[in-house]
Amino acid sequence: MKSFTAIITVIDIAFYILTLLWDGIDSSSSEFLKPKYKTLELFGSRVPYLMKNNFQVWRFLTPVFLHANFVHIVFNIISQLIFGSIIEKQIGTKKIVFSYFFCAIGGNLFGGIVNK
Repeated sequence: MKSFTAIITVIDIAFYILTLLWDGIDSSSSEFLKPKYKTLELFGSRVPYLMKNNFQVWRFLTPVFLHANFVHIVFNIISQLIFGSIIEKQIGTKKIVFSYFFCAIGGNLFGGIVNK
């Protein structure tokens, strides 16, 4: 079986490219290769109002696959491959999968509460 860390990294890159291609790059921003906000929202970014008032519960998970710009995804991938690979070897694939998604949902829940 391939490593979860490698698989999730490929998924992250695929989603990033898809968000760039979906409706183009945000040319009004000075950030390099930034997807448009409405594209990120369409793909499930964390929007506390929609999570609470429209019961869009998938937004507790989908933001983990979305990235705001090129620098964001590069640093995310670097840290994910370095630390994720080490942790996956130490605790095993099943535990890293559980930890990854538990932390993703918990982080988005916390962020949704803090950024009402």
